[in-house]
Amino acid sequence: MRRYEFYSALPPEEVFARLEARTKRGRNYSVFHESEEFFYHRRGERFRLGYSGVVPARGFVPFYGTVRARGAGCVITGGFSLLREVWLPFGIAVGSFWIVGLCWGQPPLLFTAIDAAWLLILLGFSSAVQIIFFRNRRKIILEFIQDNLLK
Repeated sequence: MRRYEFYSALPPEEVFARLEARTKRGRNYSVFHESEEFFYHRRGERFRLGYSGVVPARGFVPFYGTVRARGAGCVITGGFSLLREVWLPFGIAVGSFWIVGLCWGQPPLLFTAIDAAWLLILLGFSSAVQIIFFRNRRKIILEFIQDNLLK
């Protein structure tokens, strides 16, 4: 995951106030939201910023960021973390597969190796999808941060 770092002249609470004013609050978007809509979710000093795009599409990894005070302003750091987005469904799938393998009498070490191989294949495929199909959405989110949250 590539890390981005932005230096803002605004204090952290002003950054969150601007996010609140310019985006829809929510963890996920749906097909019922308007097209080209930004959405965000805040947890303490961390936030999740997403973009629905012209045509809403599932599978996009939003920007996960942290806002920390520095001097009179703040620093916004973060990136598009695939692991943070998919750890729960992948964990459930891998755990279920491993338990089924044990119930069928397969050796645990073998199934652990198979699970790890499948996990790497799925993460590689998901990463390629993100890079190929959602590159423009990433650029739009980064431009949103630069245009709205830095000055």
